[in-house]
Amino acid sequence: MSFSNTYENVVLDHLFRKGTLLTPMATISVGLCTASPGEGGTSANCNEVANSNNYRRVVTTATVWNTAVAGQISNLQEIVFLGATGNWGTVTHVALFTSNTYGLGSLIAFGALAVSQYITISYTTLFESGALIFTLN
Repeated sequence: MSFSNTYENVVLDHLFRKGTLLTPMATISVGLCTASPGEGGTSANCNEVANSNNYRRVVTTATVWNTAVAGQISNLQEIVFLGATGNWGTVTHVALFTSNTYGLGSLIAFGALAVSQYITISYTTLFESGALIFTLN
């Protein structure tokens, strides 16, 4: 998992520039990408699956995530995307965003899937409890 450059700067400014205490986000949206978003990626330029064929980001709240332990946090509950009504392509990465609206908000972090998945009509993408693990080290 890698944080975007934007969020790396947010954390550094908080630590070294006497930033205000970070407030937890009310929601974090999970999206799928067909290539690495890259640390310089933005919500509008991150190789996200096309905004068609029933693709939507999944909105999560704090109750969906475990408490961080040893620098890692994972999903406590399943994260389920809507069933595809057409081809989404080969998904290689998962990404976290500040907005549930396609192309808006900021890219927070991203990570490569252990196994890429080709998504086509009638396929429902889900991440079982504990499947998404984000690490700070």
